[in-house]
Parts: sequence; C-alpha cells; structure tokens
Amino acid sequence: MTDFDLDAITDEQRWESRFRKSHDDRVVLARFLAVCLVVIAVVNVVPAVVYWYRWTALDQVTPLPRWVYLQIFVALLHVVYAVFLLQVSDWASLRAVSFAMLAIAMAFGLLSVGLIFGDGGDFVPQFLGLEAAMIRRAGLWCVAMLCVATLASYLGGRESARWQRAEKLLFGMRNQSQEMS
Repeated sequence: MTDFDLDAITDEQRWESRFRKSHDDRVVLARFLAVCLVVIAVVNVVPAVVYWYRWTALDQVTPLPRWVYLQIFVALLHVVYAVFLLQVSDWASLRAVSFAMLAIAMAFGLLSVGLIFGDGGDFVPQFLGLEAAMIRRAGLWCVAMLCVATLASYLGGRESARWQRAEKLLFGMRNQSQEMS
C-alpha cells in the first residue's frame, strides 16, 4: 500500500467521522423533540381524563361529550408522531412531523375562533358537546394548545431545514475534497 492510499483512507474516515458526529447530534435533538411531543400529548389529554373520571362518578347515565374523544384522539396523534420520530430520526421525518403539528395547530386555531368569538349556541360548542359554563375555558385551552402546537411545528421545521442544509454542506465539502485529491 502506498502513502497515497493511506491518506485517502484516513481522509475518507475523517469525513465519515464528521458526518456521523453531526448526524448523531441531530438524532439526539429529534428524539428530544419526540419526548416533547409525548409531554404535549399528556398535557393535552389531562382535561379529558379529569372529565371522564368525574363522569364515572355520576349517577345518571349520559354519553360522554364529543370533545373528550377528540382530545384523546389528538393526544394519540401526538404519541404516534413521537413514536414515528423516535423510529425514523432524520430531517425528512422531522419535517413531516412539523407539518402534522401545523395541521393540529390549525385545527386548534379554528376551534378557538369558533369558541371565543361565537355565542354559546353556535355550531362549534354544540358539535363538541360543551356545556355553557365550559365554553370560555375551552376557548382558552384551544388557544394554549394552538400556541404549543405552533411552537412544536416551528422548532421541528427549523431543525429539519438546518439538518438538511448541514447534510448538503458536508456531502458537498466531502465531494469537493475528493475531487481535489
């Protein structure tokens, strides 16, 4: 083996080491965002669980309101996307999760507008099965979850763009150094 071959191997190994370190740091960050999604899911499901617990203590049998099922569904969506992000930690999956969080934020935004700016007899409170005393609190809850989902979407999208750009730069620099040697 010549010295040129050893230099090429060490140069290739150096680029592989740089890429692996950059990739591992981004994977840790993606997994942290996945854990944050699970925390958001738990926070999102708390009102539904509290209401469900109080509902079981009632003597009269009434069906659960639709909002309880919808909140549990949204919490499960957060968990599903967190598991997806844990299993497939790359910039494309991070971007997909970011778009999903943006869609969830949009849904919370639409609900908050319908709850805050409407009166108690509008379509949104009736559809959700909200009692008149809960409409204002539900509107504020939707605004809070809108902000949290928007923040999660923004952070995921920003990190996805940075991750993609870093990969392109590393690959471009590696290819350029290989062409020079």
